[in-house]
Amino acid sequence: MKRFQFRLEKLLELRRRAERDVQGELSAVQRRYRVALDEREGLREELQRRSAEFRAFRTAAAAYTARDVGEQEEYIDALASRIDDAGRRVDVVRKELEKVTGRLIEARRKRRALEILRERRLADHHILEAREERIENDEVGEWQRRLHGRIDEGVGASVRIAAAPLTAVDSEYDETELAPVSVDVDKAFFRVGRRTA
Repeated sequence: MKRFQFRLEKLLELRRRAERDVQGELSAVQRRYRVALDEREGLREELQRRSAEFRAFRTAAAAYTARDVGEQEEYIDALASRIDDAGRRVDVVRKELEKVTGRLIEARRKRRALEILRERRLADHHILEAREERIENDEVGEWQRRLHGRIDEGVGASVRIAAAPLTAVDSEYDETELAPVSVDVDKAFFRVGRRTA
């Protein structure tokens, strides 16, 4: 039987490649998402630190001018605005991440559907191979049974010939020195003794 060949193998390879491409795209988006989260977290930490400094600054406000206090408040407001911007970037990247994840799930589903089809076709191929082998073995067995049947018939005939009493035709053989019976089954030639003459 021919070796197994899946007719949709090229399509399966294209789907595998598409899945790898989407996986690479997902990795890039995940990196951007991690960067956006880290940036937002860094800004939050800075806001907490600056807020703590500002509270300490306000308690010691006698040593500072109103302009210094105003600059600190402006900086904290600008920091809060940057945190909001970073949060919006995180949301945008999160939505993109969800889309790419959905595309990856779809690509995996399509690839897996073809792999399942390939596995089924391969299993069918193995079943057909086994069936053909069984038929071939049955034919060989039938041929061997027929061949052994012919051999068995030939052996039975040689036994009957060896056991037959000597007749006038056999008189040219020496009765005292009989050679063992030899059988050539393929040519059906039997020799029953040694010729004396």
